[in-house]
Amino acid sequence: MFNSPIIGITCGDINGVGTEILIKSAHAILQFDALVIFFGSEKLFKFYDNILNHSKTKYNNISQVSEAVAGRLNIFNCLDEDIIIEPGIVSLKGGISAYKSLHKATACALNNEINIVITMPLSKHTVPQPFFGHTEYFRDQCKVHQNLMFLITEKLKLAIVTNHIPINSVSDKITDKNIDEKFKILYNSLTLDFLIKNPKIAVLGLNPHIGDNKLIGHEEDEVITPFINNKKHEGFNVSGPYSADSFFAKKQYFYFDAVLAMYHDQGLIPFKMLSSVVGGVNYTAGMPIVRVSPDHGPAYDIVCKDLVHCQSFLKSVKLSLEIHNNR
Repeated sequence: MFNSPIIGITCGDINGVGTEILIKSAHAILQFDALVIFFGSEKLFKFYDNILNHSKTKYNNISQVSEAVAGRLNIFNCLDEDIIIEPGIVSLKGGISAYKSLHKATACALNNEINIVITMPLSKHTVPQPFFGHTEYFRDQCKVHQNLMFLITEKLKLAIVTNHIPINSVSDKITDKNIDEKFKILYNSLTLDFLIKNPKIAVLGLNPHIGDNKLIGHEEDEVITPFINNKKHEGFNVSGPYSADSFFAKKQYFYFDAVLAMYHDQGLIPFKMLSSVVGGVNYTAGMPIVRVSPDHGPAYDIVCKDLVHCQSFLKSVKLSLEIHNNR
């Protein structure tokens, strides 16, 4: 029986930067009070380790979680022996391996064998089935009605009401019910996962200039503002709606514990601009398991070119342990 938390790290796309980041970060993450399991294969690990000429990471091959040991990278062999690794190449085989790793790590988490899942990036269209993203995948695997895409960096905590849907479908999803469900998950995460008492939350509008009194949109007057007023009446420390452009331009996010954006790009564009250098973390709140990931993609164009940065991944590890301990 392990006393330390157990972190499971998926391999992501085997042709992307995931394994390279893991190898470059291995020494640092093994300093944490945790057991680390890489859901991939020895073949995958050694392939990149040889290219990077690293050869410093001590590892232990396992076929079940109970075989993991402290102080070493534990490699859970869950990929096909004949996988073909082609750094920088987008392929269906890369997506199949990514999904196998993800599915095995998730199953171990749902079975309470591991405490944390850190997902390395993959390319959605290479996964051989309808796959809208990790957030939706974990929602379905955990059998929760809703979960929350929650982006974290030092300067900003930002959540999204709608996830990966077409922009012309966003307005239909801006309902009191949808906003309330996401708001509740956000509030509960701030209080339970981050130990913030009475968190101060900003809610963004949907339309330019928050609708200009219905001149260019009605969602603020008919849905978002009444929602905010009801939450204030219930005792929540919530403000808005704010026009997204001026809110971020004036750095008003400094005065809030978190921001609730209406749609993907409204929140993620400013978030990624703020976190591009220091590294951001994508946390999926509202689930029985802790899942985080570095906030970037497979970066096929820079694989094995010694250009990859590890800050986002290292912050993912640190944040996941903080959330686990807070829970």
